[in-house]
Order: sequence, then structure tokens, then C-alpha cells
Amino acid sequence: MADQIAKTQLFTNYHYALYATDVKFRPSNRPSGRFDERKRYFSNKHKMYGLKLEASVSYPGRCVGLSRCYNGSISDLSYVQRQEFHLQMSRKLNVGLLEEDNGEGWENYSHMGAVVVDKGYHGSQSFIRAIHPKKKTIRGNPTVEDTHGNI
Repeated sequence: MADQIAKTQLFTNYHYALYATDVKFRPSNRPSGRFDERKRYFSNKHKMYGLKLEASVSYPGRCVGLSRCYNGSISDLSYVQRQEFHLQMSRKLNVGLLEEDNGEGWENYSHMGAVVVDKGYHGSQSFIRAIHPKKKTIRGNPTVEDTHGNI
């Protein structure tokens, strides 16, 4: 992270974010065997059988973490809960602790850098410093700042 800051290679809208993470679904043929064995590979979201893996990417496009493949029925939030990787990668070094950081979630996680995640990770704020895209409010459109931050 110190190298990224020195080269000013940070996320444009989230300067306090260390990396972004997301889950990729890889479809496959329907496995053979009993139904209770096959259903573990079925993703109800995609209506297909397959495997999932999680990739974490820093700003210049460098992959900083890749999980092993999991069954397609496992939710995105379960990936973050299972991996110690996110706790190790988002931990700030001594240099990072001295820098001013007033971004999302700094009140609870001042010792951690932020992770940009998508809407499949709602609930992850209880164990990591996650940044979610802003949604449209019930009575109107999102603010200009929220729309600009989602880009």
C-alpha cells in the first residue's frame, strides 16, 4: 500500500481503499450423483450449477488475492467470513496509522484500510471495513456525491 500511495495509484473516489474484491461464478455441467450432493453446486442466483471463487484486485489492476474454488451455493458474504486474508491485507502498517483517514467506517476500524465490495457483501461491516455502492433512496434519487462515488 505504501508503494501505491507513493506512486499516487489509488482509487479515484476512495483514496482510503486498499483493494476491491468480488466473487466470480464459473458455470459447469450438472454433477452426477445423488440430489443432496448436486444441490451444493447449484446457485439459485444464477439458476445454474457451478463453482465460485473470490478475487481481490488493487488499483493498477494487480491481483493481490485469489481464493480457492467453493461450491456455487455459498453466498458472497461467506467468503469474507472464511478468509483471514482480508484481515491481514487490510491491516494498516505503522506508516498508514499516522495518515489522516476520514473515509467510510473509520470510526470502528481506524486500524484497517477499506475494501471496496459490491452489494452481495452487505453485512460485512461487522468484521471488515467495507465500502458499498450507494443505492437509490425510497423517496428519490441518490445524491450527486453518492452517484459520483459509485462510478
